Amino acid sequence: MPYKLPIIRLLSDGQPHSADELIAAGKLAPAELAPALADLLGLGVALDAHGGSVRLAEPIELLDPDAVAGRLPPEVRLAVVDRCESTSSVVADLAREGAASGTAVVCEIQTAGRGRRGAPWLAPFGTSLAFSLLWRFGAEAKNLGGLSLAVGVACSRAFERLGASGIGLKWPNDILWEGRKLCGILIEIASTEDAAAVIGIGVNVRGADRLSERLPYSVADLRMAGVSESRNAILAEMLAALAAACARFDRSGFGGFRDDWERRHAHRGQRVRLLNGDGACEGTALGVDDDGALLVATDRGTERFLAGEVSLR
Repeated sequence: MPYKLPIIRLLSDGQPHSADELIAAGKLAPAELAPALADLLGLGVALDAHGGSVRLAEPIELLDPDAVAGRLPPEVRLAVVDRCESTSSVVADLAREGAASGTAVVCEIQTAGRGRRGAPWLAPFGTSLAFSLLWRFGAEAKNLGGLSLAVGVACSRAFERLGASGIGLKWPNDILWEGRKLCGILIEIASTEDAAAVIGIGVNVRGADRLSERLPYSVADLRMAGVSESRNAILAEMLAALAAACARFDRSGFGGFRDDWERRHAHRGQRVRLLNGDGACEGTALGVDDDGALLVATDRGTERFLAGEVSLR
């Protein structure tokens, strides 16, 4: 509901605020305050009510376009929205309307984020980042194979510059910390007429322990990996890294990222099971080629896969 963020903005100073202040901030009727606070609790916002006032139990840093804009390269133009179903859907719509390469959208509350193969992506309020970037590649880059791997390298570099260690890459588009999912990447083609890609990113900044309770697999966050920077600083660093990587990919494809990807390959030399449209395959993960295809040593020899889902055997 629209009153949620104005109330959070008021509370973000960390000070206690009276019911009258909260009602005024949210433009509520008095009877609407209790449901509004319950909705905030439903978003995962921890509140401390005492003596007729309310304050945040934990600080929340809201996204600030001014704080991010000054750290972005000129080719990236960022819009911050309070709420949307999916930042990738918003950017895809903008792409069809002719938006320029480098258009990016980040939102505070994403209600229907998408992962690979139609799986939902959870982006808890205030403890994660969900954003998408439009990039229009040149005619020579119409084969965008390996782009998700190049994006994984770019995000990993950004995390490491911010102080992260223990980062690994899982083919084709997950970033891990000590084997736990830290960041997801989803590449969608905005138009079949040109090489316009929507690059969707979801990253856990903190709160992974609580998020793991809602998921069938373990997740990690940047705080665990050693990053103490703000969400705004993380977003700026990631967007700058992505812009540089997309420009390089446009010139040289995935080949220029391959060595960096291999250094971070989380499953290299391990027995894996790969599931794709042709069924399941088991073997030893070797690495990737210059197109970003996964190379697996099987009983039939070295096989090459352009798509699929990898798990440890």
